[in-house]
Amino acid sequence: MLSIGKILSGYNPVTGEIPGRPAVKRRLSDLAGCFADAPAYEMALVAGNPMLYSVAAFEPAGGDGDLHYGESACSCRGKSATSIS
Repeated sequence: MLSIGKILSGYNPVTGEIPGRPAVKRRLSDLAGCFADAPAYEMALVAGNPMLYSVAAFEPAGGDGDLHYGESACSCRGKSATSIS
């Protein structure tokens, strides 16, 4: 079992990164078919293809009941927010 200190030592709250864990980045174009208002989606896509969110995960163990954590950063209208889940 890993200590909480070892788990949290990998997360950088300033940058929102987990060292050694690549972030999966999703742009607006990656989410085609996910929105109910297809014309609005197409208009937004024509205006640009912004990155909407990124997710990085830390999976220190692989057994039943083991706890994993991840970090996600969402961008909304040019502002970003980071959360840990």
